[in-house]
Amino acid sequence: MTDPDFLERIDGHMSRGNEMMNSVREELRLSREESLRSRESHDELRIYMREQSLRNERFTQDLMNGFRAFLSEHSAAARAVADELRDLRAESRARREALLRMLDRLGPGPASA
Repeated sequence: MTDPDFLERIDGHMSRGNEMMNSVREELRLSREESLRSRESHDELRIYMREQSLRNERFTQDLMNGFRAFLSEHSAAARAVADELRDLRAESRARREALLRMLDRLGPGPASA
């Protein structure tokens, strides 16, 4: 093998090595860009998920507050109806007892003779 042939072969290998190195550099550059986009996307997703979580918390809190208000309002109405019924029963009982006392004072009627 002569020196010019040997040097030519080495130049060919070096040229191929340089092409491969340029290809590796390009892939590395693309990989860095993709990594940066991925990080940015991850950050955006994290912010979005945080916002959604806060919205869900507010919605749930508002829903629970509304439910409590509904229960409170309707519980008060139910208590008022129950109190009214209790008063009506007491009044009915008092009238019945008064009527029975009046009947007792009148004594037995002519039908019992």
